Amino acid sequence: MNTQWLVVAKQDKLYGQSGTDLLSQVIKKMKTFDIYPYEKRSVQFAVIAPHFDGLAGIMDQLIRDGFMLSQIRIGYYPDARAAAVQYHCRTDRLNLSWSFDHKNHKPVHQDMTGLVRAGDVVKKIMAMDEKKMYK
Repeated sequence: MNTQWLVVAKQDKLYGQSGTDLLSQVIKKMKTFDIYPYEKRSVQFAVIAPHFDGLAGIMDQLIRDGFMLSQIRIGYYPDARAAAVQYHCRTDRLNLSWSFDHKNHKPVHQDMTGLVRAGDVVKKIMAMDEKKMYK
């Protein structure tokens, strides 16, 4: 399996800025050199962040490039300072260890099963909007 890691700065297009367009460049490289067109549906993306700032931009870009919401998982922990990410090639497993600024908060560990599917998030948002519409 070919794993791509991408750390996006706040100056990136994904955050509405014009400094870089890193995700587009990585996807172009991946489609050109790393995967065959028939392998595209087996690609999985994990968006890991202690905030949602760039999530909409990332999802928009991936969908524009022909990927589906079911291929995107979200790792989010709002109180965290950062996440240490480990990917185990042999077992195809992703593990996270969230760290915090406060000393009395122990790291929180999470694996791929703890990540939320982007499609599920969209379904919940749509259900909430539907409830508001009929009140």
